[in-house]
Amino acid sequence: YKVTITNSLGTVTSSDVLAAVVAVPTTPQAVTTIPGTPVTFRVPYAGSGLTFQWKKDGSNITDDATYDIESPTVFQSTATLKVNSPDLPSAGRYTCIVTSPAPSTPTLTLTFDLTVISAPSLGNASPAATILNATYQFDVPYDTHPLRKPTFWSISGLPKGLSFDRTTGRISGQPVRSGTFVIFATAGNQNSQVTTAFQLVVQSLNAETVGDFVGLVDRNALNNSLGGRIDLKTTAAGSYSGTLTLGASPYRFSGVLNASVNSANGATVGGNASFVRQIVRRGIDTVELSLTLNSSTKLITGTLTKVVPSGQSAPASAAVNGWRSTFSATNFPATTRLGRHNFILDIPPALDDNPQIPQGFSYGWADIAKDGSVTVSGKLSDGSDFSSAGPLGPSGQILIYRLLHTNLGSLHGTLQVAANANHVVTGTTTWRRPVISTSRLYPDGLLPSSTSPMSLTATGGLYTPPTTSQLIMGIPGIVEPNTAEFIRLTFSNGGFSDLDAASRLDVPTIEIRPTALITMPLRGTANPAGATLTVFPKTGLFSGTITVIDGAVSRPENFQGVIVRDQDTKLRGYGYFIMRQLPTGNQTLRTSPQLSGSVILDEKP
Repeated sequence: YKVTITNSLGTVTSSDVLAAVVAVPTTPQAVTTIPGTPVTFRVPYAGSGLTFQWKKDGSNITDDATYDIESPTVFQSTATLKVNSPDLPSAGRYTCIVTSPAPSTPTLTLTFDLTVISAPSLGNASPAATILNATYQFDVPYDTHPLRKPTFWSISGLPKGLSFDRTTGRISGQPVRSGTFVIFATAGNQNSQVTTAFQLVVQSLNAETVGDFVGLVDRNALNNSLGGRIDLKTTAAGSYSGTLTLGASPYRFSGVLNASVNSANGATVGGNASFVRQIVRRGIDTVELSLTLNSSTKLITGTLTKVVPSGQSAPASAAVNGWRSTFSATNFPATTRLGRHNFILDIPPALDDNPQIPQGFSYGWADIAKDGSVTVSGKLSDGSDFSSAGPLGPSGQILIYRLLHTNLGSLHGTLQVAANANHVVTGTTTWRRPVISTSRLYPDGLLPSSTSPMSLTATGGLYTPPTTSQLIMGIPGIVEPNTAEFIRLTFSNGGFSDLDAASRLDVPTIEIRPTALITMPLRGTANPAGATLTVFPKTGLFSGTITVIDGAVSRPENFQGVIVRDQDTKLRGYGYFIMRQLPTGNQTLRTSPQLSGSVILDEKP
């Protein structure tokens, strides 16, 4: 360029001035490509003498196999940089430094950002096994390089209950079907798509955590020290439902089991199962039931806890223990414990002869069927009836839970039937008899504590009725010239001293013949209370009467019991009687106190 200035005095022309024009964007230019597709950066210009220096990430680049650089010398054209075959290392910031030969001319910089998108690269997907209904999450592995990162996903073959995130590829949910599933995961971006296949194992619930369960809830303030019972059913689909009985109140509950994964290599069946469930009791405390179903032992354990506001300490929990119903009449019959089992419940030795405690023998019987169902019936030594029912435990456990005394007391515990020849019955129950001020029979409860339950120890076993030619209690057959064998009745307590009971109640010699044919001595020295006796060979039960006469006062009473296999394996009968005490003061036989005593039926030595 030249400048000419003219006025009245003449004309002046300047020397030459160089000028150039370069198109410079206001922001860096972003260019995206895929590997192998050439990319060209362009710098349009007008002018002469311009120079162009290309750089990548601040370093000079030259014309070579990687780059083609065109820097024209004509007055008006376009300088270019061509990236011949882009790959991931080609990505970055490219700049073009434009310099003019004119003095004091600023240097111009043009910026280009190149992104080379490569196909996603998926890793080896090997997800750990999960289990039915479990919360599950799995991220399909992939190369996290920003230029390989997938931007969209498609996944097929998932079991019902699982879904995937179309952006991240994350698989999540709770599977409601078990099995081995082949999953196809496709990841894609602007470049292309890739697909991988893998297996996902959803383990089924362990069969030992599916079925019917029963359990006892320990005595606790939550149940007014009456104890409780749980009846639970679970399904192969993972649902559960049941009834929690606390005292006289049943509470229903239901939900979905949480099952643990079996970590063994290739396992398709899970391990233990559990659940935690809050149960609302209208008008009283809400409780939380937490149970674990052990797949190895077939037992259930857990706790029942009062729900308290956050920050408060909950009172002591009640333990819960029980078992699964494992027997089946066709597939797994309870043959080693089949039949009728007679048992007695005895008070602690320390309480023997204590007039504040019923001194008779409580007794009962448990009938075990081939399918493992158990029905229990019996009588406590104060005359209270009790019964219970439920499945036999895997080790011969029998559940006893019965409310008594107008739901103010209870019998609570577990018996055990051994799988031996005699099906020996052992175990412990607890008996809570409350204060019943209107009762003639132990109105103050079971002292010394009217609120604490009393422990009763079980003894017994399988009862096999004698044949028509055999004697009761396994007594050896009659040997000639004898025409009968002999048994005896022994009474104690019930308001009598040992000496009085021996002289006023005991029957030391009773004739016995097959089919339980009994000949009692007449009332007199050999039978001071005129006792009668009937034995029922089919069940082992026995009963009778005694009449105690004191002058004009006659006290007829009943006694009853059952024949059991004792600890020395011999068969004996144990039971109780309840005796009205002689009236004092304004009392009559209708109002005087009553006391429980024991009766024993055994072979005469």
